[in-house]
Amino acid sequence: MSRRTVILGLLAIWGVFAAAGFRSCGGQGPKSPELASKPVLGSADPSEATQAYWLAARQVSIHSAQSTIKAAEVQRRAGTIKSSADAERVWAELAGEYSRSAEVNADAVRDLKSLPAERVDPVAVECVTELGDLLALRADLFQKSGEDCRDMAALFAMVRAEGEGFDWSGPKGKAYERREAVLTARMKETAANEGAAEKRRLAELAGKARRAGDALSKRHGRDFPDLLGH
Repeated sequence: MSRRTVILGLLAIWGVFAAAGFRSCGGQGPKSPELASKPVLGSADPSEATQAYWLAARQVSIHSAQSTIKAAEVQRRAGTIKSSADAERVWAELAGEYSRSAEVNADAVRDLKSLPAERVDPVAVECVTELGDLLALRADLFQKSGEDCRDMAALFAMVRAEGEGFDWSGPKGKAYERREAVLTARMKETAANEGAAEKRRLAELAGKARRAGDALSKRHGRDFPDLLGH
C-alpha cells in the first residue's frame, strides 16, 4: 500500500473539513460587539429579549466553528505520512478530531434549543432554528466521518502488524488494498453528498441571517451582528 494511496485518502476527506466550520479563520474567533449594557435573556422587553437571544445563539455558533479542524491542518498531517505507522497515527488523530467536533455540534444544538424564546421576534427564532438544523447536520457528518477515520486507522494498524517483509502481491495484500480503496471511496462519497449539503445549507443560512440581522436592527433599534460570527 503506497504512500500515494494514503495521501489520496486524506485528500478525500479534506473536502469535508474544508466545507465545514463556518469558514472560520481560526484564532479566538470574532468577538461580540461591546454593548453599553448586556441584554438579558427572557427580558420582559421584546426588543431586549430578541437581542439577547440572538447574541447568545451567535456565541454558540462561534464556539461550534472553533471546534473544527482546518483544511490546512489536514494537509500538514498528510505530509507527515512516511509509513503505515504514520498513517495509523494520523487517521486515529483525525478520528478523534471528528468525534470531538461531532460532540461539540450536538451540544450546540441542545444549547440553542434551551434558549428562552418567549417574547423573541419570530424572525430571530426562525434563523436560530435553522442554525440548529445546520449544526445537527454537521454533527451527523462529523460522526460519520469519525467512524470512517477509525476504520482507516484500524486498517493501517493491521498493515503495520504485518511487518516490513509482508508480501503485498499475495491475496492478503490485495485484500488490504481493496479495503483501503473502499474506505477512500466512502469518504469521497461523504464529501460529495453530506459535505456538499452542509456547504449549501451554510451558504443559504449565511445570506438569510445577514438579511434578518439588518431587519431586526431597524425594527428594534439594537445591534444584531452576523449570527454566524463572520
